Amino acid sequence: MRPEDSFLERLSERDRRDSEITPGTLDGHFWVLYQFPGEALRETRNRAVHGFICTALVSCPNGYRLYWGVYVRRVSWLTRPYLVAIEPFRRVLYPAMLRRIRRAWLVAYFTFRSVPFHAIVRRALALDRTSSFASVHQGQSLLK
Repeated sequence: MRPEDSFLERLSERDRRDSEITPGTLDGHFWVLYQFPGEALRETRNRAVHGFICTALVSCPNGYRLYWGVYVRRVSWLTRPYLVAIEPFRRVLYPAMLRRIRRAWLVAYFTFRSVPFHAIVRRALALDRTSSFASVHQGQSLLK
């Protein structure tokens, strides 16, 4: 991704300073915009979409809740046909990916290993290389 296409320059100095991972670090197919305790934003861009994945982990009375959002910005005439083409796939792939994240969380949480949240998400995403991006926002209860 070209630097002028990234939202990295839109970060405040405070966000840059407070991020647990240096903004602009490549993490798989995504560039880290910020990583705070319990919240992260990453971006990617190709000829069809400029995509963002936002995660937030919130403590609840019965465990934790993961909020996961995928946001897409149009970059060309390919954006709309691309999103229409992947619509059926994302209805299967995203729920499967969220189930993998949940299982990885349960293994890490109940074995009392200290594993950072972003490592759990990265591990689960690495297992699901076929993921596609589309406009969707989902909340997934991690512990019931």
